[in-house]
Amino acid sequence: MSVEPSIPGLRIDVYGSTIQLQGVTDGQTTYTVTLAGELTDVFGQRLGDDVDVTFDVGSADPALRGLSSEFITTDPGAEQPTVSISTINHDAVRVRAWLVVPPQYPEFRDYLEQLWSDDAAPVPEWPEALDTEVEIDAPVDRWVETAIDLTEAFNSSSGQIVVRIDPLIDLSRDDETYWNNQPTVAWVQTTRLGIDAIRDSEHLLIVTTDLNTGEPIGNVPVELIGDGRVATTHEEGTVEIDLSDEPIIGLYGNAGDRQAFLPADDWNGWRVETTSADGRWYVFDDRGIYRPGETAHITGWVRRFDWTEGAQLELYDDTATVGWQAYDPQGADLGSGRLELSPLGRFTLDLELPAGTNLGTTYVEFTMADESGSSSTSHALQVQEFRRPEFEVTTRSETPAPHYAADPAIVAVDAEYFAGGPLADAEVDWLVSTADTNFSPPGWRDFSFGVWQPWWWYGDDVGGYESAADLAYPVDCWDCGPYGDVTYEEFSGRTDATGSHYLQLDFDGDDVDLPSTVTAEATVFDVNRQAWASRTDLLVHPAQYYVGLRTDRNFVREGTDPDRRRRDRRRRRSGRRTPGRDDRRQGRGQLLRRYLGRGTRRRPDLRVRLDHLDRRRVDAMRVRPRGRRHLPDHRDRHRQPRRPQPQRADAVGVGWRRPSGSQRGARGRHDRARRRRIRSRRHGRTAGPGTLRPGVGHRHDRPSRHRLRRVVRGRGRQRRARDPDHR
Repeated sequence: MSVEPSIPGLRIDVYGSTIQLQGVTDGQTTYTVTLAGELTDVFGQRLGDDVDVTFDVGSADPALRGLSSEFITTDPGAEQPTVSISTINHDAVRVRAWLVVPPQYPEFRDYLEQLWSDDAAPVPEWPEALDTEVEIDAPVDRWVETAIDLTEAFNSSSGQIVVRIDPLIDLSRDDETYWNNQPTVAWVQTTRLGIDAIRDSEHLLIVTTDLNTGEPIGNVPVELIGDGRVATTHEEGTVEIDLSDEPIIGLYGNAGDRQAFLPADDWNGWRVETTSADGRWYVFDDRGIYRPGETAHITGWVRRFDWTEGAQLELYDDTATVGWQAYDPQGADLGSGRLELSPLGRFTLDLELPAGTNLGTTYVEFTMADESGSSSTSHALQVQEFRRPEFEVTTRSETPAPHYAADPAIVAVDAEYFAGGPLADAEVDWLVSTADTNFSPPGWRDFSFGVWQPWWWYGDDVGGYESAADLAYPVDCWDCGPYGDVTYEEFSGRTDATGSHYLQLDFDGDDVDLPSTVTAEATVFDVNRQAWASRTDLLVHPAQYYVGLRTDRNFVREGTDPDRRRRDRRRRRSGRRTPGRDDRRQGRGQLLRRYLGRGTRRRPDLRVRLDHLDRRRVDAMRVRPRGRRHLPDHRDRHRQPRRPQPQRADAVGVGWRRPSGSQRGARGRHDRARRRRIRSRRHGRTAGPGTLRPGVGHRHDRPSRHRLRRVVRGRGRQRRARDPDHR
């Protein structure tokens, strides 16, 4: 099937005898759809000759998609407070704004109800802050999003306004496009103070934060509108209050230079609610599907859940019973009664299905009632005419993963009788489907290879596509995701003497660098024409390697350097402040983290040596928990040692921080004294405090090689390391 002229994001769906095409079509354009003569129907009959079908697309009807919700907070990081609308075939809209305060929120909701009534809503009596027309610059027959600047209205307000946007075209109620061009109204506020509320039946938790940074803001008085009380948040930005019978229609916080309003999400406001106990059910049956005339065995457990007594699960009284009522798919009564509960709240039901019952889904209703309240649940059964399976079908991939588009893959199906023995010379039908997908390598969840769609993207989606180049075109498809069309191929064969059949898959698709999911489903028929199917999935990679690029942020403000944060963070990690000597001294701890990566504080089996304080000469090795290996002997470039000496590292240099001045002085004196003791022992002089036993390294000993300037010590107890070569 082909379409001329081409449609970006073309998507083709088949529903029975209907073929539906959708995509970004242009207005006032004639499209020709060509059906190839090789098309076949479900009976294998070919269409024969090519068939051309012509569609005339006229001009799009005008439409206005209004504000996103009835309460909007503008972006605190934007330079101007704006709201957005989407229109098609509109040249301009009228924008009006009125000044309001939070206690007038009930009046705003009444105004919304009047706006959607049969009579035109009157003009509000609030002070007017803005009345202007905003021009829309858009091509004909194209949806466009327009941002409306509300700076002028907010300059004369306390941060709270009501905005109404009307189309400038005159339409009667009898016009088909009348309801697609209705005025849109919203309560809009601009603020940098965030207010959140979490509530249960008796309490309300209030949280105040900074919308730009997310940091908590404490000591903020929050007025409970409708209740009359004022609650002040603590230093951590939270406060918990008890709800009363007086409804709270919203919260208004005043932090001095910034205010914020949060309306209640309940139409009647937040108030204390009385809750009763209810039941928690777990019900299951033995098979799930039954024939008419059989008996269904149902078992279940029930617990009492009381919200007022610590929200704990409890057992019902010994005298409690469970009522049940069963209905067939047509609503006919199949029986009722009451069931006794065991000491642990268990009940059982043996439901006899009549021989002439209707086929379909049968429902069993269970009810439980006591002085604290009632509870019920429903369980569904399938009643069908069927044959018991006589053999089992399993599919597998003969070719081990990973699979590449350049290499064929082999899938297999095995059929065996439950009574034993293979299902030989049986008919096999294969249905192989291919669809584009996304792939994130293990351990690299920040990278996704394929066609990716952000979660916030609801318009101009990337629908079906013919090649990667088509992704550059904007697509307006509201119900299709960023995936290509699913293609199907059918194959047939027969099982061999062992009950197996093999199918080789050659991936000869378009040259698009996208991973794909291939699903191979095999259906096996026995001599009684009983059919059972099984499927297996293959992830096919377009190449052996993936190359991924990512930025630190998804959004970058225009005119800023998108890589500045990364360079600043890299500079902080390396510890560089001034070039030269200070750069080397102040960057030691950060230098280790750069080479070893994050999280090394939790890896005490890493031993590190800084050789000559040179970034290029940092050695790390993983050693066994008991014992160690020698670190590689990196010799100094300017001075060779007199004789080879076994090298040794006593501690782990991970997450090291620069000590204070007094600590550095004490450590330097201690290191110099220790080096003198070691040199004395080597030349036969006094060994100093403690002796060095053969085969065991003393925890206070360290090599005095001039090349090893410092051994950085890690956290926790330092292990003694066995070194049979050290004497």
